[in-house]
Amino acid sequence: MQETTSTISTFDLFNLIAAISSIILAVFALVLSIIFYKWSDKSNKEIVSVAQAIDNNTKKIENLFDRLYSDTFGIMKSNVEAMQRQLYDFKISEGDSSLNNQEIIEENITSVLSKSQTINKESIYYIIQKFFPSKRITDNEIDTALKNLAEKGIISINQSLIILVSKASLVEESK
Repeated sequence: MQETTSTISTFDLFNLIAAISSIILAVFALVLSIIFYKWSDKSNKEIVSVAQAIDNNTKKIENLFDRLYSDTFGIMKSNVEAMQRQLYDFKISEGDSSLNNQEIIEENITSVLSKSQTINKESIYYIIQKFFPSKRITDNEIDTALKNLAEKGIISINQSLIILVSKASLVEESK
């Protein structure tokens, strides 16, 4: 009978070491993948909460900017209207009025003339159209208003120069 020797050859030993190291590396890779997954999940949750905070802060800033924007331009508008009233004695309110459009134009022309006494037609066109752009007043409407005021004796038109005849006529006209 033959005796069996149980000797491990070098090749078998190398295969065994390689198999054991593969198992160890696989377990190590599995552990690392679990650790990296947990870290990335934690990081992802933090990023989502930070993004939500940024979104909330952005909305708050937008609301604040909108309020400041409307407040600032509201203040600017009221200041411009106050300056217009001071300089030209305009009745800026364009709300409900018993006056028709032609009478409003005439009233505005007399308001301008009450401050300057003398003005040219081009300046009247510019002032009326500049301060009342929403009404879209045409040059023809202004010419008609000027003719009506001249017929009433409130103004005198000499070529392109418009002269306020007297303040007494303005007082009479307003009554």
